[in-house]
Amino acid sequence: MSRKIQQPPKQWWHFLIVTTTLIYIIFSVFHKLPQLEMHMDEHEWLRRSMLFIDAGLIRHNFHDPIWTGFYARDQSNLAEYIYGIWTWITYRQNPVNLMQQTQFNQQWIEGVSGYGQLWTQDKWWMKYSFATDPTSVIPSQYRQAYQIIITNRYLSTSFFIGTSIIIFLLVKSLFGFLPAIFSSIFFVNFPLNQLHSRQAMLGSIVTFFFTSCLFLLIKQNDSIKTIILLGFIAGLTAATRIDGLITILLIACILTIETIYSILQDKNKNETVILKNWIKRIVIMAGTALLVFYILTPFVWKNPITKVVRMVTWRQYWTDIIANNINPEATARNVRAQFNNVALQIIMPYRKPVLPIFNYLQIANFTIGFLYLIFITITTNDRLKYSRAILWTLGLYIVMSSYMKVDFERYYLPILPLGAIIHSAGIAALIQLFRNVDRGGIEPPSPQCECGVLPLYDRPLARRNEM
Repeated sequence: MSRKIQQPPKQWWHFLIVTTTLIYIIFSVFHKLPQLEMHMDEHEWLRRSMLFIDAGLIRHNFHDPIWTGFYARDQSNLAEYIYGIWTWITYRQNPVNLMQQTQFNQQWIEGVSGYGQLWTQDKWWMKYSFATDPTSVIPSQYRQAYQIIITNRYLSTSFFIGTSIIIFLLVKSLFGFLPAIFSSIFFVNFPLNQLHSRQAMLGSIVTFFFTSCLFLLIKQNDSIKTIILLGFIAGLTAATRIDGLITILLIACILTIETIYSILQDKNKNETVILKNWIKRIVIMAGTALLVFYILTPFVWKNPITKVVRMVTWRQYWTDIIANNINPEATARNVRAQFNNVALQIIMPYRKPVLPIFNYLQIANFTIGFLYLIFITITTNDRLKYSRAILWTLGLYIVMSSYMKVDFERYYLPILPLGAIIHSAGIAALIQLFRNVDRGGIEPPSPQCECGVLPLYDRPLARRNEM
């Protein structure tokens, strides 16, 4: 008597589901993109990007004060380079004058006293910000400038789609195919993403790089090439937004924790070898990341340490200005409130559902997902990638909660993928439970399935007796 295992059918339906999901995602995020409400910062970031490209690509003047002035130190500049190059290619003219038809009086930027000028002057991008349908209210003389904003929204949305694809691949490697499909759809339909990840600002680009760092950290096999690539993406994250420096610290902390664990578990007492490997990985990763950040941030070319500190302290000072003088009702009053605000974005991304019970379902699913992720980390032989997912989630949550002084929705974008991943773990746990019931009892995870999450085609094993 022998046992034969039924071979799974060809994966043509995998391709069909992925294709259908991708079409749905593309349609849902590009649908009515010109009618999406405009944010005043869209115009300002694009105006700055035009100035950078005008100085660099058009006039080839790298001694222009823009490379060392306020625009250079206010924020990292990679996203502005990307938007500027995209506009330069698609517009085929120098759009600087167009974007400066009515420009900011820059006096308000250097201090609080002049800030009121920003709101009192009649600037079209201020007047029509937050309009539900800008195309119907913006005057004709500004339509061409608004068209540039729309063009760059398509680029921003493309990064948004790229993030959803990375989440799919990441969740598929952790929990299987069906949870991966769920995670992509779930993430794309987050209310915050539907608005802020589609606007032409920094959020979608920096979220893409944040998520890419997590994906490479989980997939990397500690080879030199993958560590260099991980450092390269971390450098791009920091070069997009200054708080992207968090990624370098998080990766270094995770590698350090793994090294300490390896030393404690090493029965042969090869501490020297383990420490040398740790130093090599840290130096290569951090060195690559800082080099990329340095090259793409002209402001720090002279006196880099002093200039980086100045950029970080400026952003801290600027959030204090917002919190104390501009929008005090959006301020997180204490540390506990900051942690609660960030946790809500992960646990309950849909906080105004038609049915209030959906809030409780989100809490339950998140709790199940996080516990399931811990369970897999403890029980599986391939615990490295799961432990890294947990450490990244906890580390990013703690760091973002610590400095998230202002409760502006778009500031939460880099942490939203974590919510999609953990909620997909909850779905994976439920799928595993139903599969075990279908098999007639509780069984350990199957070695043929990713983390015990059985693919959709996997039914109870066919058995037959043979003479």
